[in-house]
Amino acid sequence: MNLRDLLRNDFGVDLQISGGTGNSPGNPIIIHRTRLNDYVGTEYTILKFIGLGRRIQWKTIGQELLTHSTRKIDKIKIETKEIKEGQIIDQIENYYFDITECIPGQSDNKPDFNEEETVDKIVERIIELKNTSEFNKTCIELLSEGKLFSDNKIASDFLKVIFQDKSLPLFESMMKNRKRPIMDVLRIIAPRLK
Repeated sequence: MNLRDLLRNDFGVDLQISGGTGNSPGNPIIIHRTRLNDYVGTEYTILKFIGLGRRIQWKTIGQELLTHSTRKIDKIKIETKEIKEGQIIDQIENYYFDITECIPGQSDNKPDFNEEETVDKIVERIIELKNTSEFNKTCIELLSEGKLFSDNKIASDFLKVIFQDKSLPLFESMMKNRKRPIMDVLRIIAPRLK
């Protein structure tokens, strides 16, 4: 089970993270860019819940931005206090967070990506597709009613249409820049097709 799953299961928080345990620059916790792009808040939320899970007190004593294999790594140094059998155990620990996606110009994400414009273009193209065949018309009507994905065969066949359509790069840009797969994008645009 990865850190994201552990935090979700133990504390009910779902953070946009992946990667490792954060114990070294080569095994960092990867923080994915979100609309708010509050990666510092995400780092401290992670540390807070790691502390709760380990039953330790901690405080930050240093922070440093590193470059590791072209990735931007935020190193946070903390001092921990743990009480065991009446003894207080003090330790210094480092946690490493890959924040490359969160820094403009440091990742494949285009900082100027316009999600609304991309969605508008997808809607425009899906409406055009409605007029190209009876099958597409049926699928798009089902999509607008929220029923397309209740029939796996029809949904699968319609996805094949999308994979061969000129709109595919728009869907791919939503995946690349907003981590939204094709089916999620179709669900987002469905109300606009009525």
